[in-house]
Amino acid sequence: MISEKHIQGFDNILQAIQEINKEGFIIEFVTHKNGFINPENNITYLPSNIIAVELIRLYAELSDTDGDSILYLLETDDGLKGWISDSYSIYADTVLAEHINSIKKHISHTKNEL
Repeated sequence: MISEKHIQGFDNILQAIQEINKEGFIIEFVTHKNGFINPENNITYLPSNIIAVELIRLYAELSDTDGDSILYLLETDDGLKGWISDSYSIYADTVLAEHINSIKKHISHTKNEL
């Protein structure tokens, strides 16, 4: 499942992270060329291991459009919940974007098989 939250009221990304931690998204994944690394145990999750993605877009003040960011809330096939953040501008991580696109394709392909 892929969905997007439109949450207002956060002054910064740290407030958003504190809120998602309350929902169980406690692992801060790290982008790797093959997928997402859980730094707590160094396990790499391939895009095909991600079963759900939720997006939270955070918008900076109008004077700081480079400060726009996005949180990807990820749920793995073994039940872990975590997140990874990225810039929502020209500074976005292209490897992360490729992984998210792979997840979207995998999820839609899996859904079509059902």
